[in-house]
Amino acid sequence: MDFANITAISSIVISVFTLINLYRTENRLKSEFEKTRSRGSTDKLIALRLEKYPDAFEITDKIQKRTGNQFNKSEIELVKNELYLWKTGITRLIISNKAYGTLLELLDSLAKNTAHGEKYSQEQVNKIWNLRNEFRRGLRKDIGILHTEDENSN
Repeated sequence: MDFANITAISSIVISVFTLINLYRTENRLKSEFEKTRSRGSTDKLIALRLEKYPDAFEITDKIQKRTGNQFNKSEIELVKNELYLWKTGITRLIISNKAYGTLLELLDSLAKNTAHGEKYSQEQVNKIWNLRNEFRRGLRKDIGILHTEDENSN
């Protein structure tokens, strides 16, 4: 083998290694960019949730069991109306599908007529109370995404 062939083969091998290294670097930079962009979006989402979710907690705090393990019908009506207003606008864009589904179930339960005149049946009371708590857990979980992301990035 002459010197020209050895030089050509060496040049090709070096070019292949350089190309592989270039692809590796490009993939690493692309991955870092995606993580940074995703983190920025997550930070904005969490900031919006931290702005909007406290209102939902304040509204659902008004769902209180009174004497006889009952709800006040007029208070429940106010809560229902406030939650309908709360869920409009940007809230639908920032709330998780699971929390939104629970919210819709809660609103549906709040909209039902009382079973016994001005009083709710025990089944209605339990359902509203459980959906209230499940909805609040879902909102807390939505905000907890930031902590999950931090755990996964290490």
